[in-house]
Amino acid sequence: MTALNFKIDRTNIDTEPKDILWNGKKIPIKGTMISSGMSYRFMIYFVDRKYANIPSTYMEHQRLVVKFVPVDEIHNYFSVAECKNKTVYGYFNLECPELNCISINQPVRELCY
Repeated sequence: MTALNFKIDRTNIDTEPKDILWNGKKIPIKGTMISSGMSYRFMIYFVDRKYANIPSTYMEHQRLVVKFVPVDEIHNYFSVAECKNKTVYGYFNLECPELNCISINQPVRELCY
């Protein structure tokens, strides 16, 4: 699998600040959004801008994508997750992880730009 679109069935949002351990470093997060469907999960950590450059990662055995997003974008993600009248999709791309996203449009991204 190099890319996958999946329909999101559930989303959990946690706005409690906490620290996580990522690749041996302590990262302070401002909130978390976990979206799931088709046995895949998409976890978004909302962080200060200095941590937003951590690359998106796909963990195949857990069927999990982890993405670090600047906290000032938190309401954009929450508004997508709360769309009641539109289908929300998750998108994974192993070759171009910077394209990993959650969207109300089914992403069609076969190429790296």
